[in-house]
Amino acid sequence: MFHPKKQIPKGGSKLVKLFTTRLVVKGINYLNSRGFRMKRILLLTLAAVFAIAMTSAAGEYHMGSSLSCYQCHSMHYSQQHWFGYAYEDSTPFLGGAGPYNNLLRSDVNDLCLSCHDGGDVVDVYGPSEVFAVTNRQGGTLNKLGDGNENKGHTLGATGDAPGSSPAWHPDAVEGLTCVDCHSPHGSTGSTNPDQVKGQWRNLTYRPGNATNRFVNYEKSSEPVNTSRDIKWRASSVHSAGAYETANVDFYEPVSNQSRYGAWCQGCHTNFHGDSTSTNMANANGWIRHPTAGADLGTTNAADFASHAYRPQVMSATGNWGTQGDSTWTAPTDLTPTCVTCHKAHGNGNSFGLVYMDGRHPRTENGDGTATKITATCKICHRQGGY
Repeated sequence: MFHPKKQIPKGGSKLVKLFTTRLVVKGINYLNSRGFRMKRILLLTLAAVFAIAMTSAAGEYHMGSSLSCYQCHSMHYSQQHWFGYAYEDSTPFLGGAGPYNNLLRSDVNDLCLSCHDGGDVVDVYGPSEVFAVTNRQGGTLNKLGDGNENKGHTLGATGDAPGSSPAWHPDAVEGLTCVDCHSPHGSTGSTNPDQVKGQWRNLTYRPGNATNRFVNYEKSSEPVNTSRDIKWRASSVHSAGAYETANVDFYEPVSNQSRYGAWCQGCHTNFHGDSTSTNMANANGWIRHPTAGADLGTTNAADFASHAYRPQVMSATGNWGTQGDSTWTAPTDLTPTCVTCHKAHGNGNSFGLVYMDGRHPRTENGDGTATKITATCKICHRQGGY
């Protein structure tokens, strides 16, 4: 198994250093031969700026120079050795049924899981084997043959996405793959509002039937910006707890929308919308649970805040309270969305649902004590009591 997490600084810095050195040396020789000292200064300055720009615009993982092509691709499906970066294992990973389309080292899911299942990067499949993680924001994927299918997104599944309209389903042969939701090369793109970091978690722009669905985020090292969709309380993917739910909250930049929900809508069309959407509401009220445009309001906000531990909701002001505090005065514009009730990858419950009673610290399944979705309902809805 290879470890791109540790290779990035080495590979990226070597490429920048090599290019800059050659550019500067050639420039100096050329200019010295002609005595153009002022132009030499200008060239050196531009080379330095270029090197800084390459480094600062590298973005998050899988973007720019943060990974090397050969870590996922093999030109001839014959590679027997690495190329000298630090932390490389003795044998490159190659799947057993190659060569593969797009010069990949293996089929898509096995290639992704070669790092993201028990490697030294975030573990997205099954129980986390890497960090002392108790509550991954995305939860855990399952795959066909595991025996726990339909407890979230199932790799290899070929059926229609629930609620898709028009019907959308993964490739009939490969089934659902990681790249149906994530862009392996990063996701800044020419139209993305954030050209440096790109999409949250490298989400693809075009989930399912959708196009141009952006979900941007703010890191802890950046100024508060409530026009973003995600508040990420980590400065980098290497920070302690970077993938923990406790480090992720959701802004609400548009009062009647959820851009995160709109992204999910690319596949689960009929499950998303606001009170004006005919698939969501009619003259008598809601016919499907809202994912946007329905605030908790004065009464429900007070009940929501009275629970020491709460599921995730959107906040236009960035006021989510502190987990473990039942004396918090919640704003009345808190809005539920997809992640309030579901884990994006899944968990141990059907449909990746979050079961929690509000009395215990959060876990990937909810809180580890509640066994019914009814408990989660009661955190927002007064019927049935605390």
